[in-house]
Amino acid sequence: MPPTIVTLPLFTPDQDPGPSFLGLLERMGMGPSDFTGPLEAGSVTHGTTVIAISTIDGVVMAGDRRATSGHLISHRSIEKVFAADRHSGIAIAGAAGPAMEMVRLFQLQLEHYEKVEGSPLSLDGKANQLGQMVRGNLAAAMQGLVVIPLFAGWDERLGSGRLFQFDITGGRFEERDYAAAGSGSLHASTVIKLRHTPDLDASTAVDVVVEARLINAFKNSLLLAFITCFATTVLAFVLAYGVNRGGVPWPNFVRYATLVPLVSPPVLVATAAILLFGRNGAFTYGFLDKQLHWIDASVDNLYGFSGVVLAQILSFLPPAFIIMDNVLSKHDGRVEEAAASQGASPAQVFTRITLPLAQPGIIK
Repeated sequence: MPPTIVTLPLFTPDQDPGPSFLGLLERMGMGPSDFTGPLEAGSVTHGTTVIAISTIDGVVMAGDRRATSGHLISHRSIEKVFAADRHSGIAIAGAAGPAMEMVRLFQLQLEHYEKVEGSPLSLDGKANQLGQMVRGNLAAAMQGLVVIPLFAGWDERLGSGRLFQFDITGGRFEERDYAAAGSGSLHASTVIKLRHTPDLDASTAVDVVVEARLINAFKNSLLLAFITCFATTVLAFVLAYGVNRGGVPWPNFVRYATLVPLVSPPVLVATAAILLFGRNGAFTYGFLDKQLHWIDASVDNLYGFSGVVLAQILSFLPPAFIIMDNVLSKHDGRVEEAAASQGASPAQVFTRITLPLAQPGIIK
C-alpha cells in the first residue's frame, strides 16, 4: 500500500490560529455545531454530583456514576471524571452530551498547545481555556444544556494542587478547600465542610468523598420517611375524624374507598397513579398542563421524589386509617359536647379533648 500523503493547512499571518485548537477548527470550517430548536427536559441526559477536595498531596476528584433524564435514571455507569493531561483533571456535571464534547476538545486543546508551543500550558492558562469553552456554551446553556465543570491540577511552580470552579458564563473561581457541582452538591458540600482540615491527605479525602455520598443517600431516605410519616398520619386522622364526627358525606363509602389499596393488587394502584399523574396523566397533563397551564407535565409528574412519596402514602394510608378509625370510633362524643356546652371553642375542644384522646392512634 502506497504511503498516504498528509497536507497540513497553511495560513497567512493574519489568519493563523496559533496554538488554539478551537481556532484551528473554526478556520477549517469544522467548529462545534450550535444547538437549535426546543428541547424536551426529559430527553437530555444530565450528569449529577461531582466533588473535588484539596489535600496536602494535591486534589482528589470524584463523582457518582448515575446520569438522569428528567426524573429517570438513564445511565448507571457514566464517567464524569477525566484526565485533562499529565498534571490536571476535569469533572463534569450538567448536560452530558455537550459536557463530553467539551472534555474531548479541552484534552485536544492542551495537547495541541504543547505541540505547537513546545511546552505545556500553565495551570492558570488551562483554567482560562476551559472558562472560554464554558462561555462558548452559553447559548446552549440558555436552552437548558448547562455544563458546569470542576478543574484541578498540580501547579509545578507552586508545588501544590489547585482547584477551580466555573459558572455557566465561563466565570472562573479558584477554591482553596473543596468544590462540588450537580444536583447533590448541597448535601455533599455540607459533609465535606464538616470533615475538611488544612492537613487532609489524599487517603482521608477519599474516605470523606465516600462518606459524603452515603450521607447524601441517608438524608434522602430520612427525608422520605419523615414526609411520608407526617403526611400519612395527618391524612389518616383527617379522614377518620370526618368519618366519625360527621364532617364527611357518605362516611361508609369513604371508609371502604380508603381501604381499597389494602385489598387490591399493587399493579392496579400503580397503573391508576400513572394514568392520573404520569407525563400524559389525565390530571397532570390533561388538566394542570393543558387546561390551566400551571405546570409542564414532562417535568412535573409522578416520576421522581414526589412519586415515591405518593406511592408510600398510598401504601401506608389504609393501615394508618384503620388505627385512627378504631381509636376515634371508641371515643364518647358526649365528652366533646360537654366541653362545648361549657363555653369551649371548637379549637379548644379539638386541641384539648380530641387530640389527647387520639394520641394512642397517632403514636402508633
